[in-house]
Amino acid sequence: MKPSFSQLTTFLLLTVGAVLLSSCVSVHPVPPNTPPIILDQSYTRNTVNWMGTGGAVIFPAGVYQPDFQTDKGIYYRAPTSLISGRRPLAGGLFIPKSQDGNQACWFVVSIDSFGAHPVNIDESIPYHQEAALGHDKNSQVKP
Repeated sequence: MKPSFSQLTTFLLLTVGAVLLSSCVSVHPVPPNTPPIILDQSYTRNTVNWMGTGGAVIFPAGVYQPDFQTDKGIYYRAPTSLISGRRPLAGGLFIPKSQDGNQACWFVVSIDSFGAHPVNIDESIPYHQEAALGHDKNSQVKP
């Protein structure tokens, strides 16, 4: 089955944006004590870019491990592939450090390039974090 024009456009914009922005982003490892985030169920969200609403992305339920961070926030890797336009893609959920920042999805564009520029989503995803002893440490739902 051939991808639609909309799917190709979304993929092209994500790829070009990732390539252009990846060279100017300072990436750092996350501290070893950074807890994972947990999604209790699967969520579907629309991506939002400068042209408006893009395609839908499915975030699977499960534990999202902190993968890396920038000055703007932490990138959490999904436990399994995200689904975008019927394609499974490695990536995850970006959680901004700023309270007024937007959550975003991110994808690994290719193995040999960073290409993980976040793409905003239209509605925040509820998640929680657990402390080392398994007690609920933090829950967040941004309005």
